[in-house]
Amino acid sequence: MDFINGTTLFTLHIRKWSGKITAEDADYNPAGELPPAKLLERGRKPIFPPKALTIFDTLRKQAEKALLAKGVRFMKGFAVPNEHVDEVINELKDLERQFHAGVKDVMDNFDRHRDNWIAENQEYESLLKRLIPKDTVQDRFEFEFYVSRVQPLEGHEVPEDKIGNQVLHEVSQLCKAEADRLVARQRIIDSAELKDKLAPMIEKLDALSFGNGRVLKLLSEFKALEAAIPDGEEYQQAESMRANVITFLSTCSSLARLEAVINGEFSVNSMIADVNGKSLTDSNAHTFNQPAQTLASVGAFF
Repeated sequence: MDFINGTTLFTLHIRKWSGKITAEDADYNPAGELPPAKLLERGRKPIFPPKALTIFDTLRKQAEKALLAKGVRFMKGFAVPNEHVDEVINELKDLERQFHAGVKDVMDNFDRHRDNWIAENQEYESLLKRLIPKDTVQDRFEFEFYVSRVQPLEGHEVPEDKIGNQVLHEVSQLCKAEADRLVARQRIIDSAELKDKLAPMIEKLDALSFGNGRVLKLLSEFKALEAAIPDGEEYQQAESMRANVITFLSTCSSLARLEAVINGEFSVNSMIADVNGKSLTDSNAHTFNQPAQTLASVGAFF
């Protein structure tokens, strides 16, 4: 119950006007010649420039990112450790203000945006020139979030192992994205930047471990790798420490391979056999007693 008592549930409700309406029979050329896909696809046609509405998708993703940086998906929402609740609320309120500013911009410039879209596609003006009252559009934008405490019914609590597996699942996704970015990066990276690549995973594991041995084991390996990176160094693309970080992140990006880290078959201590002339100390490779469960079929649990 430490997880339930130690977290607060956030629920996001964000939506935008699509800028599209249902296509009509007259929009389809009887000769079989169709307009470009950007103007008519799957029975829908955009009558407003899509680029003018992308800000709302960006803000939705930023809201989810803010919640996932501190929390974990849970019960179709996001469970955030109690100590981070005020911080996350402030971040969401800032994004909410940006969202409403974006809505105001769309409304203030509605006719101009729409006329520009028609001008860009003059050949299909008749297809796009369908008037939609502005006042009906504004109500289709919403940015809301709700904050709740969960009180499970005795005997029907969510098992702690499922919560731990969800944390590990999300960390593996972070590892994959960061490993890909490091592989693609051509320029030199210094020690501080390299350690920063590990920070989101360490922070998430640390905040959401709640005594879970499997999560703590992975956290200890991340901290061991962080400690093994010497300060004040710079690394070219193919240098060993940079390669070690990519190897570890790549290992953790697969749930099957991550299981090997948790059960001790793969460790930072064994991966970096020698750092600055000496092996990693045992203090960088703590071990924990682990349950016999696996992550083989893990997914988005909540």
